[in-house]
Amino acid sequence: AFEGFFNMSIVKKTLITILWKVRFFPYCYLIRNPFKIYEWIAMNQYIGGEKAVVLDIGCGNGNLTILNTRKFQNIIGIDPNENSIKLAKRNLQLCRRKGIQFIATTIEKMSNDAQCFDGVTSYCVFEHIPNYKAVLSELYKVLKPGGWILFSIDSLSVIKSRFLIEKHKSDHHVVKYFNSNEITELFLENGFDDIFVKPIFKSKYAEKLFIKGINNGFSFNRIISFLNILLLFIFEKLNRRENEGIFLIIKAYKRK
Repeated sequence: AFEGFFNMSIVKKTLITILWKVRFFPYCYLIRNPFKIYEWIAMNQYIGGEKAVVLDIGCGNGNLTILNTRKFQNIIGIDPNENSIKLAKRNLQLCRRKGIQFIATTIEKMSNDAQCFDGVTSYCVFEHIPNYKAVLSELYKVLKPGGWILFSIDSLSVIKSRFLIEKHKSDHHVVKYFNSNEITELFLENGFDDIFVKPIFKSKYAEKLFIKGINNGFSFNRIISFLNILLLFIFEKLNRRENEGIFLIIKAYKRK
C-alpha cells in the first residue's frame, strides 16, 4: 500500500510539473471562481521587478504566491493560520519552485525585518483584518525606501442590496469594505506616495455573476467557469462605470 502511495505521489508531482510548465497550474485550482483568475491577471499588470524580494500577506493555500514566482526572485508568504501554511508548503512541494517560503506568522511579528522588502502583495485580505490601520503601519516599516505595495480589496460598491452585502460580510468574515477615497486617505496617512486606485468588476455582468457567487459560495461549474472568465473580460472592456467596482486594486510607494 505504501509503495502504491509513493508511486502515485511521484505521478502527481510529475503531472503538476508538466501543468506548471504549460502554465495551467495552479490556475486549475482557481477555475471554480472566475473572479480570482481575473483578479490575479488584473493585478499582474502592475507587477514588475523580477529581482524584487516580496512579502505576500495572507497567502492562504499559497497558490497565488506560487504563481508570482514567475515574476519575483524571492517571495515570503505569511499567514497566521498554520493549517493554511501546511497546505501552501504541500502545494510548493508539488510545484518544486525555488525562491519562495511560507511562514505561519503575522506582520506584527515581522517588524524586526525593517526595510527588507522591495514590495508587498495581498489578494483580498486587508478587508478581513480588524487592526488594518496598525497592519498598514507595520507594512510601511518592512518596505525599503521607494518600495511598493500592491493590494486588492473588497469594495462591493456596485452591490446595492443590503441583505446581499451583509450575507457576504458574514460568510467571508469581512471587517470593513473600502471605497476609493477611504483607501487613498488611509495610505496617505501612513506615509505612502503615488497612490493608484483602480476599481475592477464594474460591469453589470460582473455584478450579476458576483451576486450569484454570494448565493452559491463562489463555487461555479468548471466548464461554465471558462465561459464566465471570457465574458468577464469582454464586459469589463465594454463597461462605462469608471469610479466604482466590486474590488479595488491599489498600488502605492513608500517615500524615499
